Formats: sequence, structure tokens, C-alpha cells
Amino acid sequence: METGAHGQTPRSQAIETFKRYFTHELRVVAGALDSQSERVERLERELVQFIASLGIQPVAATGPGVAGAEPRISHIGYWPSSDGSAEFALDGRKKFKLTPQLTEIFLFIASGEANPDGKDPMVGWRSRAEILDHLSRIFGRSYAKRFVNNLVNRLKDALSKAEYSRMLIQTHRRKGVRLACRRGALDGFDVDSR
Repeated sequence: METGAHGQTPRSQAIETFKRYFTHELRVVAGALDSQSERVERLERELVQFIASLGIQPVAATGPGVAGAEPRISHIGYWPSSDGSAEFALDGRKKFKLTPQLTEIFLFIASGEANPDGKDPMVGWRSRAEILDHLSRIFGRSYAKRFVNNLVNRLKDALSKAEYSRMLIQTHRRKGVRLACRRGALDGFDVDSR
């Protein structure tokens, strides 16, 4: 059997070439998907602001709570399960269940520190690096940076499926991610002490 460069067979060379090709293509698609997700979120915010500026009270296309203004949560009901998943209810509405990873990211972004200026009553932003560090600490493994955007999109899908607005999960290219909830909405739970 003939071998090529570095003692590889033609078959192993082909496998390595395909592996590099598909890895590259997956990275390109993941990057494009991330940028398109950010664009969709920006367009959703602009549409809500535009409709509100017209004085129209729309029926929310992305779930209840979007009528004329960005949605905000005042209280989060939280029922953990032994497997790491949990059920949540926002402002006493319909319960929904999240997987262990989604539960962790949801709790983490819902418990952000107060904003330094004190003017914003909502929880502070969690950077993508902070989210990755938190997930790595909880689950004992490392994750790629794009994994945060993947989880955020899955979390938005879970909210939407439970008839909540996707806009409850706010993202910002530099600031990171936060849940549109008032500080203290998750009273009695300290995500950083676990």
C-alpha cells in the first residue's frame, strides 16, 4: 500500500482533508448564524419601537408581553429537579421546563449584578466570557465561544414555545446577555454561591 506525505495512506489523507473542510465550513456557518441572530434581535427591537411610536398596541408576534414596549419580568418562579433541569414561571404565568444547561444559563443571566449607574432597574449584563466560565465551573468542561450564542438561541426558542417573548433575553455585542427582569426577581437564590 502506498503512503503519501507523513506516512499517510490516500484514504487517511482524504479523511483528513474532509475533516478540515467540514470543520472550516461549520465555523463559517456558525459565525454567519451568530451574526444573523444578532441582526434578527436588532430588527425585533426596532420593530417594537416603531410600532410603539405609532401608538399602536400590537398583538405580539413573538409571544405575549411585547405590546408596545420591551417586556420585563418582576418575579421568577423556580422549581429545580434533581437532574439539574428546572421549571420556571415568569410573573405567575405558564410554567416551562429547561434542560440543565439552559437552566444554568437562565439562572446566571437572571442574577446579574446591579448596573453601576443605578438608573436601570434591571439586572446587569453577563459577558459571554462570564457565561462560559460559569458553565465550565458547573459542568466541568470547556466550551467554544459560539456555544453561548447557541444556548441563547435555544433559550429564546424555549421561551417562545412557552408563549413568552423571545425579547426577554437581551443580547448586546459588547455587553453580553441578560434577562429582561428587575433586580430581585429571583429573590432568595444566589447563583454564584453554588
